[in-house]
Amino acid sequence: MGKRSLKLPGLWSASEGPSAPVDHTDGHTGEDTGNAFPHLILLVDDDGVIRRCSTNVEQWSLSRLDSIIGMPLHTFFHPHCHDQDCHLMSVWREARRKVGQKQSHECIIRDFQEDLELSLVFHPIPATRDQEPSSLEFFAVLVVTDIGHVNDVKEELRLFKTELDMFYHVIPHIFLRLTRQGMIVDWASRLMEDETFPLRLEKGHFVHYIFPISVVGQFIDAMNQSFREKMITKIQYQLPAPRGNLLFDASFMPLGDDEMLVISRDITERTRLENIAESVQMMSNLGYIFSGIRHEIGNPINSMKMTLSVLKNNIGNYSPDKILEYTDRVLNEINRVEYLLTSLKNFNMYENLVLKDISLLSFIDNFLLLVKEDFEGRGIMIETDLTTQDDMALADSRALQQVMLNLFSNAADAFLESEVRAQVVIGLYKRGKTLELTVRDNGVGMSQYQLDNLFKPFFTSKPHGTGLGLVIVKKLMMQIGGNIAIESKVGEGTLVRLTLGTA
Repeated sequence: MGKRSLKLPGLWSASEGPSAPVDHTDGHTGEDTGNAFPHLILLVDDDGVIRRCSTNVEQWSLSRLDSIIGMPLHTFFHPHCHDQDCHLMSVWREARRKVGQKQSHECIIRDFQEDLELSLVFHPIPATRDQEPSSLEFFAVLVVTDIGHVNDVKEELRLFKTELDMFYHVIPHIFLRLTRQGMIVDWASRLMEDETFPLRLEKGHFVHYIFPISVVGQFIDAMNQSFREKMITKIQYQLPAPRGNLLFDASFMPLGDDEMLVISRDITERTRLENIAESVQMMSNLGYIFSGIRHEIGNPINSMKMTLSVLKNNIGNYSPDKILEYTDRVLNEINRVEYLLTSLKNFNMYENLVLKDISLLSFIDNFLLLVKEDFEGRGIMIETDLTTQDDMALADSRALQQVMLNLFSNAADAFLESEVRAQVVIGLYKRGKTLELTVRDNGVGMSQYQLDNLFKPFFTSKPHGTGLGLVIVKKLMMQIGGNIAIESKVGEGTLVRLTLGTA
């Protein structure tokens, strides 16, 4: 902050640096001890006359020190005032009374014409053991502080805080200010009407005491990345709530090197509506669907026509082995068409679902009997992580079985190019009023491009895939009132979360 220019009879003025020490005492030279303090320090006698003053001051510098010494305080602060009833006179009288009683006195003087506001603190000077109070050269130490700019800053901060509080309470977000170690320095939140906030946030608490373990890991990773890269990091996370899981996104913004601002939004309803809109759009876009079907069926038919045409024209010239080779080509293309037709049949076979309470623990036991032998034959181990006995979900068991078969088929394909010990884990967790059924593998994982296109019909990265498996899964999950979310990283594997409602 720059020097403060105070218009007091040419004695105080702005300067580029502190004034040099000046000999202004009775034979004493050198820099005053008071020069080390960022205040104006005056030594006054019992008549209120200035006897010494500091010169090395951050906010201001003094010139014409020879004129200051011997000047009464009233003249120093109010050089053009001749009013004996001036409030500064009463200030000195009260200060003199308290200092005489060995007490300090503090007050504030203002000059609105000069936009000046100063804090004055008078301290008594104690006598030494060998001195009489009457023999003291100095009566009091007066510390003068320019508080005008301090008050300006305080007012700006107050207004900023008021605006920020209004911002907090108008926008339905969660705001967290965290230390680098994850401790909450400050927070504010306002969710949508009738929403119950699922966490108890308190200043001084650490995020790993407040958030679920899975969310803490996401928070710590995002904070570290944001600090490391000096940029905003975004994540999505879920929190259990009385009405079911809530989905949030969060943006992490570093504040210097030691603090982090986190702005989080409840996107549960928005995501649900987007899923509905996406499904409606996907189901309504028949042109796109039929174009894909035409392409997927047309290619095998063209291949069969060409193969049979070549075989017909050379039937008398080819050996039995050559004829068998061409026949096998045609049969492979027929199998490809049959697989597509079966997928399309599955797409519509569950139009009239019957939702009822089913035990997910029993469902998992029966499903493992169906797939475990086949997976172990491929060298893929199946494990379970079942953390709740409260397992009654509202679903259609046939549709849920089809969903799980599709997910396990994808999991098996994830190990075709992987050299790790293949493992698939089925998990079951209680999340508020919902249940979460998960399928996690440690296969090759997926890129962001693959994740962005997973639910588009006929999109596939498999050589012989149709691109309808996850489209069917998503449609079935929406029909039973559930949801599906997929997380994946290349080289680490994939996690599929199925959210199911309860009765």
